[in-house]
Amino acid sequence: LSLVIVTPALAGPYDLGTVAVRAALRVDPRTAAVSVVSDPIPTILQGIPLDIRSLTIAIDRPGFTRNPTSCDPSAVGAEAISPTGSVAALSSRFQLSGCGRLGFEPKLQLALRGATGRSGHPALKATLTFPRKGSFANIQRAQVGLPHSLFLDQGNIGAVCTQARLQSRSCPPASIYGRAKAWTPLLEKPLEGPVYLGVGYGHKLPDLVADLDGQIRILLNGRIDTTRREGLRTTFETVPDAPVSRFVLELKGGKKFGLVENSANLCARPQRAAVAFSAHNGRSLRQLPAIRRRCGKR
Repeated sequence: LSLVIVTPALAGPYDLGTVAVRAALRVDPRTAAVSVVSDPIPTILQGIPLDIRSLTIAIDRPGFTRNPTSCDPSAVGAEAISPTGSVAALSSRFQLSGCGRLGFEPKLQLALRGATGRSGHPALKATLTFPRKGSFANIQRAQVGLPHSLFLDQGNIGAVCTQARLQSRSCPPASIYGRAKAWTPLLEKPLEGPVYLGVGYGHKLPDLVADLDGQIRILLNGRIDTTRREGLRTTFETVPDAPVSRFVLELKGGKKFGLVENSANLCARPQRAAVAFSAHNGRSLRQLPAIRRRCGKR
């Protein structure tokens, strides 16, 4: 993605046509922050030296930009680089108001498919949805704890992907343990891609990394750990402040590839997860959704 800045070149009575400067749009795959890096701005045009005294860019297309849902102080940063390589750091403060009035109503559904008996390895599907109408804050942090009847089968952790190979899109196929897909009103098509187990994040267990690719690329990183109270748990510490209408994550099942294993008969009693969401506007939400599974003829 890029911008093309087309400027009429007028110098007194001289019309030198137009100057087109391309500016690359780079999206941080962790935070979704956008940075714009321009090609060199001409310093001479048809033999006439250019002395730029000011540079003004107005992005005013309706609906092109969208406010975040956080009211924390922030800034728009920039660097101006001279033809000789000198750098001037620039910054403009940015802060919104009224974020606390935004609602926060995400809903998570969890479903298991496959073996429900002890030592079975069911496939897991998580579906996150937001209301279609209204103004809502975006998720900043998400944590999902599974019941003690489900635990991580470390014997099925085979190949993992390093951060370097993840950045270069060269993860081994054996490090893929599922798929993920995200829909957002900001893009024409959903982002989707494989779910890896990745290492190099400083955690005891490999992290769960969803590689969402499409018009832009987002890497959603989840830390896996266990607690006495909640059992197996995954925490997504950093979620971009961008609207998502629907997100689906699926993990493989089966004795060879299933990461989740049953420690008891899942149909003996209801199964519930412990879910905690935090919003970019400071709100929080806790849920205990029932985990769907197929038991007998029901």
